[in-house]
Amino acid sequence: MKQILQNLRTGELALREVPAPACPPGHVLVKTAYSFVSPGTERAFRDLARSSLLSKARQRPDQVRKVIDRVRSEGLLATLEKVRTKLEEPVPLGYSSAGCVIECGAGVEHVSPGSWVACAGAGYANHAEMVCVPRNLVVPVPDGVSVDEASCATLCSIAMQGVRVGGGSARGKSWVSSDWGCWGRLQSSCCAQRVAGFSESMWMNAWCSRRWPWVPIRPCIDPDRSRILHSR
Repeated sequence: MKQILQNLRTGELALREVPAPACPPGHVLVKTAYSFVSPGTERAFRDLARSSLLSKARQRPDQVRKVIDRVRSEGLLATLEKVRTKLEEPVPLGYSSAGCVIECGAGVEHVSPGSWVACAGAGYANHAEMVCVPRNLVVPVPDGVSVDEASCATLCSIAMQGVRVGGGSARGKSWVSSDWGCWGRLQSSCCAQRVAGFSESMWMNAWCSRRWPWVPIRPCIDPDRSRILHSR
């Protein structure tokens, strides 16, 4: 099958032929129909992959701490070799998709072969012709929802979680988003009260307006920040 992979050292993005995944117990094998491209997340990952080793370290201090701990436990040379090997490994992209179930592993009861499902999870719902996803990251596509819309389910769930944690759906509260891209626009549609946000990307604003036209906005210019402000 074909899958999109990225090299962490060089940033090279390629469509590769890879073996089809197996379907172990508790998992669902899905033939992908649509795979959602998250512009912000995947652009950030691409920029990280293309950056220098020093820049990677600055952007991922959590990984630097792990490397330091490994040096202490395994030695410098062994750690360097593992770091080089890790950077050469191709990394799958994508975390939100939808498709048709091919096979269900033991213990999966909420979907069956032939079901249309939405899939979630980095490392699982990849940009690939087939994906193997844990059962708790697979949900049936409800009636009235198209398969291409279902491929956005992960993005929508992240936006809804942000609203829930932030209390934006509570009565009498206002909601402000510093990201008026995909997530910010989806969060706005989840809030019943007044919403405001800002973005620096004219392209993203236009794309989101076409993709989610039911979320009304009123643009204006913030003279201090030179950003595009929105509210509804």
